[in-house]
Amino acid sequence: MRVFRCVLACVGLAVFGASLSGADVRGRALEILRTHAQDGHRVISEYNALPLEFSSPSGTTIRFSRSTDFMQYIKGSSESGILGSLSTAVHEICHGLTARKGAQMRLSSGATASGGGAYLLNGRYLFVPYNGQIFPSHKVKSMIPKRLRTTRFETYVEDDDEAIGTQQEGIYGQLDEWHAYYHDMLASVDLWSYYRAKSRLTADECADFFAGIDGTLYAYGEFKLYLLACLRYARERVPQAYQAYLGNTAFRTVVLELDQAFSSLIARYFAMKPTVIAHMRAQGHDVRDEGDTIWIGETGRGTFRKEWKLLETALSSQPWVREFAAVRSGVWR
Repeated sequence: MRVFRCVLACVGLAVFGASLSGADVRGRALEILRTHAQDGHRVISEYNALPLEFSSPSGTTIRFSRSTDFMQYIKGSSESGILGSLSTAVHEICHGLTARKGAQMRLSSGATASGGGAYLLNGRYLFVPYNGQIFPSHKVKSMIPKRLRTTRFETYVEDDDEAIGTQQEGIYGQLDEWHAYYHDMLASVDLWSYYRAKSRLTADECADFFAGIDGTLYAYGEFKLYLLACLRYARERVPQAYQAYLGNTAFRTVVLELDQAFSSLIARYFAMKPTVIAHMRAQGHDVRDEGDTIWIGETGRGTFRKEWKLLETALSSQPWVREFAAVRSGVWR
């Protein structure tokens, strides 16, 4: 993600490989997001604007110990370092926004759940109370066939480290990750306008644009699968939790909207890809999309298309279609 034609206030033209000072890096990162990836900018700016402490009318208080600076995820001080880090920064701050905005909405709504999260979809926040028994995600390992255990399975399902959100918050932790990966990919796709505006793209910039998206795209299928595996586990072994999940209208609404938003984002990327490649070719780059590999000249990078297709095929079959239908209707049939 790199396109540089913008002007830095008080510093002149930004040079793609040149180093910037700390304050300039922060300003440049926010300016790129504000101009080219407004949803990503909203995630970071609205997180930064939230206080650390929230109180309800009844006197209940929730206090967060600290705020996370998105700059800790920005690697280096060059334009290329900024561009290569923005989607990660959006992803990580999205977790904080979900938690902190969720605390604010939980107290203001008078919800009785012990936890909850705020999900930014379709331009507004949806609050999900974390109702029902929460069990760690490693318990659902057996629900996921070995052939579907792709890259993120070990970290977000199998690893029983209690510090990981998907172990602490179970199915709601999976929803939180799914949401963060959506905003991660959304920022990467939106940043094409930055690259397109650049007077001259380099081969590395072409490759980096695709890499930032292709490495995230199949997370759509991974986290949908993990969430449905949690539902299946609850249905078969913890029926009271399953009923609480299906009875959680806000949870079901966010799952459905996130599924639609993420799948539409993937469709948008695939639809724009021929135009992106044509633009790169017009600038003199030999770009070839061979499905599992995208070639820029003599250098090829994997697209993870096999993983994406594997998960898409699985999620289009039983029992996962039936499991998702219960989310849609609120009833297992």
